[in-house]
Amino acid sequence: MLEVKKLSKSFYLHLLNKKIDALKDVNFEVFEGEFLAILGKSGSGKSTIVKCIYGTYKPSTGKIIYEGFDISKAKERDILRIRESIGYVSQHFIVNPRIRVIDAAVEPIARRNDAYDKAHELLKMFNIREELYDVYVSTLSGGEKQRLNIIRAIIKEPKLLILDEPTTYLDVSSREILKRYLKKVKRTGTAIIGVFHEFDILDELADKMIILRNGCVAYYGDYDAELCHDLIREVS
Repeated sequence: MLEVKKLSKSFYLHLLNKKIDALKDVNFEVFEGEFLAILGKSGSGKSTIVKCIYGTYKPSTGKIIYEGFDISKAKERDILRIRESIGYVSQHFIVNPRIRVIDAAVEPIARRNDAYDKAHELLKMFNIREELYDVYVSTLSGGEKQRLNIIRAIIKEPKLLILDEPTTYLDVSSREILKRYLKKVKRTGTAIIGVFHEFDILDELADKMIILRNGCVAYYGDYDAELCHDLIREVS
């Protein structure tokens, strides 16, 4: 489903006249129904990878082949079309704060006849109270905003789901709901790329893993619980 070949990304700091290499020669594949965990210390390039895949960042070099299409060379209108089958949960909440909760949930599938029914189903599943559906997003707590972030990503029933530290503001109950959902969609063929720090989620769901060090791949292969736990303890 997704193949990343020799992906590199650099940023140029004009004020300092300095180039920063965020990613260097990254290679990996993700197949239908697989969960790929991305691990590494802060600043190792984890978020840069997922932003390149989603088309937020343009790679400096390399290819990102998603279902036969090279995202790295795509024009903006093509990226918008590709995103219809990709769900993305970022570390930061980016929805317009002056929009109703129900409308924010519906927005990714607004053209579907069953959009509001699907939104109500997911809002209920993630325990967002019905009296909040008509309030502005700005009134939600951090945890409620993150749950809404997740709902907006999964309401599309994506073929590829990208999760960049989605559990940061979630309580134990919400993490369990997310974990059950991920198990379910894996069985139906959804590919998942995730940046997580929870042993239980990774141990139960991850098939493969990448460890990044200074933008380079230090390990890529089958999920190794011991290696994963050691790294998470190191960065915690």
